[in-house]
Amino acid sequence: MKRIIFLTMLLLLGSMIASPSVSAQKTEKKEKNTVKQTEADLLRQLQEMRKQKEEMIKQLEMEAEAKGISSKEYEFFMGMSDDSREMFYKSNGSINNSVTVTNTLRNSTRQKKYTFKVDSGSVNIRFSLSVACEKGKILITLYTPDGKKYNGFEIYDGESSVWSQSLQLKDAGEKERKKYIGEWSVLIKSYDATGRYHISVATR
Repeated sequence: MKRIIFLTMLLLLGSMIASPSVSAQKTEKKEKNTVKQTEADLLRQLQEMRKQKEEMIKQLEMEAEAKGISSKEYEFFMGMSDDSREMFYKSNGSINNSVTVTNTLRNSTRQKKYTFKVDSGSVNIRFSLSVACEKGKILITLYTPDGKKYNGFEIYDGESSVWSQSLQLKDAGEKERKKYIGEWSVLIKSYDATGRYHISVATR
């Protein structure tokens, strides 16, 4: 009888020792499966982001082609850094030129400069700008080819601004036309800024 009791106790003890080991194996297996699932999810997200970027580039290329812009005249740059997401589109023709800049800022402190050409045969320059600053400061300055300030915007916390103007060159005097012909520039400065801006300039 004592021998039976002794054997029974050994079996129970062995079962108790083996149980945590099996449980630990199950937990480890579950953790490995979780890690594999997380890696798979991240891979799918990266693939989706890459696909969206490729589709956006294709769409812009199709729009450029529809407007009759050749590949040499078409430039598209897209940055995906920690502080900003930027799209820059530029086309250069004999007379019809255009520049479009769209940017979303996140705690950004930086300076960017863009240029666009106004040909001697151009009769009109169309400016369009919209900017909103949630925090920090955004400065946007437009300069004529001779380096003089044409217009400027200072946008601070919680402020926004919308501006558009059409500059007619056809009826302008020779002296006035001369100061507008050439390479214009747009200087954008941000100081710990969170916000967005859209700038578009086109000539014809």
